[in-house]
Amino acid sequence: MSGRLGVILVATVFGLGVLPARAWSFPRNRAGTYTVGNQLWDYCGSTTDGPPRDLCVADIEGVVDGMLWAAGFNGSGVTQARFCIPDGVTNFQVVDVVRRFLFTHPELRNDAESALIEDALRGAFPCDEPTSR
Repeated sequence: MSGRLGVILVATVFGLGVLPARAWSFPRNRAGTYTVGNQLWDYCGSTTDGPPRDLCVADIEGVVDGMLWAAGFNGSGVTQARFCIPDGVTNFQVVDVVRRFLFTHPELRNDAESALIEDALRGAFPCDEPTSR
């Protein structure tokens, strides 16, 4: 066997052995995301009591900011967010709403965290109609 063919064979065998392990290490849910509600629940300390962990707050704030940012780019001048957080609501109140939703809906925790966050906020802060910016 030539040296080059041997290297290709070893790389192929190694690659075939690693790919299933990588696929198993980073499971995707049916929504195709890496973070699901169970992981978010863990980040939040698996409780609704006490202050939330920093990772919990940062994760939820990041998802909410991303949703609101994306909602502003529809070109119509009308916000298309599916939730409307009233003025004066703090980030910690938003986090509390999401934690309570995860607590009361354990059957949904295998869904994408972004979908769960949106569902929690839409239930707590529904929009009457699209809001002009």
